[in-house]
Amino acid sequence: MEAALVLVGGFSIHLFNGCFFLWGNIAPYVLSYFYHFGGRDGTGQLDLTLADAVSVIPIMQIGLMIMNPTIASHKSGNPKVLMAIGASIAITGCLLSTLVRSFQMFLVTYAVVVSFGIGFCYFPPLMCGWEWVP
Repeated sequence: MEAALVLVGGFSIHLFNGCFFLWGNIAPYVLSYFYHFGGRDGTGQLDLTLADAVSVIPIMQIGLMIMNPTIASHKSGNPKVLMAIGASIAITGCLLSTLVRSFQMFLVTYAVVVSFGIGFCYFPPLMCGWEWVP
């Protein structure tokens, strides 16, 4: 029974972590939002280009590269606690990114905060899988 729960939980959390790769599909829509409604006065950030949107993936990769080894070194940590902290960080970043009015702040809230949360959540299901499903 524990092995089935580990598989379902790991699948679910990695399904959430997959939002990392969703960016390529939603980038034009997010960019057009800031183009039309962004900026301090809400008149739009007309200087945005698609090159600005492409910068999100490398920033998220850096966040993952920082957090994965950090969390992997906490083998004695409780996986439930690590995943709860990581999911809370990532969801908070997603929610904060809906409130910002500039693309630069969106980079901070979405690309940095969400990637740190995903980095927290990535390795604990793998550790549990190795332990509970030989």
